[in-house]
Amino acid sequence: MKRYIKRLINVALLGTAILSLAACGKSGANQVNSKEITFLKDAQSSNQRIWYFASNDDSQNRELSKNTKIRTIFVTKDGKITAYSPKGTGMSFKEINKKSDSQIIATLKKADRASFDEFVSGDHSLVASQIKEARKNFKDAKELLATDTERRKHDIGLDKSVVEEDMDSDAETVSYLQSVAKNLKSKEPKYKVPFASDLRAEVTTDSSGNKVGSERLVYSARSYQPVDTLVTDEYKTNYPEYKMATSNIPLQGTYYAPDHIFDDLYTGYTGVADDKDFYFLTKTTNKNVKVQFDKTKTKNVKVMNY
Repeated sequence: MKRYIKRLINVALLGTAILSLAACGKSGANQVNSKEITFLKDAQSSNQRIWYFASNDDSQNRELSKNTKIRTIFVTKDGKITAYSPKGTGMSFKEINKKSDSQIIATLKKADRASFDEFVSGDHSLVASQIKEARKNFKDAKELLATDTERRKHDIGLDKSVVEEDMDSDAETVSYLQSVAKNLKSKEPKYKVPFASDLRAEVTTDSSGNKVGSERLVYSARSYQPVDTLVTDEYKTNYPEYKMATSNIPLQGTYYAPDHIFDDLYTGYTGVADDKDFYFLTKTTNKNVKVQFDKTKTKNVKVMNY
């Protein structure tokens, strides 16, 4: 990877996966044009800023490019942070080329709801497919009983009692799965528009205690947590649900000069998560902008002794 001031030898992995959430609010082009930017201090201002958390699919590829995948898009303002996650594996930078902030966020809001609907419908689809299969088995058994007894014995090798037993079992399965489907519907969670979370930072310093060497961004998020989707009695009382969790982004390096992707300039931070280099970037109009870690005296910054 190129163009950042420093990399720490001992890098922290991303402790908790970046969680998916969305947020309301207006959006528009608001790029960095100052000489210097520090993330948390800037996030505490009234200026809305969009940041892109991105990484390459190949862990050996350390170059930022038009094909680098954006995993999460963060919006900061007034000390709050909201995050939009593209559907699937993420969108590449070339997919947002020439799109405004509002266009990108509008697309991500739809994707967030679509992902929720897809997951919930997947639960119902699983049960529906099993009901369909059980009904087919029941129908086949019923038709088999209607065939000539001697022919059935010759072609199938099953007597009437065995087929009747199978049919009864299929009927019970259909009834059971129908009750599961009804139970799922009654417990199905409603879609919740995710919220803007309070944002804070944990930093490490050098031996003097004055110079910040790394920064970890910490926020809370609500995510839809899946559970085992096997159709069992346990599953009937263990439906997937929204849960609150704390997430973090470990920043370990800073860009000394912006990178070009198409006509846009990007600058920001770098780090390592899940053994992959990641980029935490925002757009800028100043090719000489200097990126810094937040100062120890910045509001909501806590010095950690890792």
